[in-house]
Amino acid sequence: SDVYKRQQKAREFTNRLKQQMSDESWILQSGEFWKVLIGKYQEEGLARKRLSEIRDSGYADAWLTQVDD
Repeated sequence: SDVYKRQQKAREFTNRLKQQMSDESWILQSGEFWKVLIGKYQEEGLARKRLSEIRDSGYADAWLTQVDD
């Protein structure tokens, strides 16, 4: 199914990130889509700094999001 294919792509992407970055990464289902999340930051300033570094490393479409545990 398309949902399964999207989940597999998200898992493959997460595995690539783990090889490239030291940040924790995981996937989160959002409806029929899967989001790839990178890092957990308690302060927005730190998150924005890391976002800039992540974008500079080739992931220009990355954005900040708040996730409740």
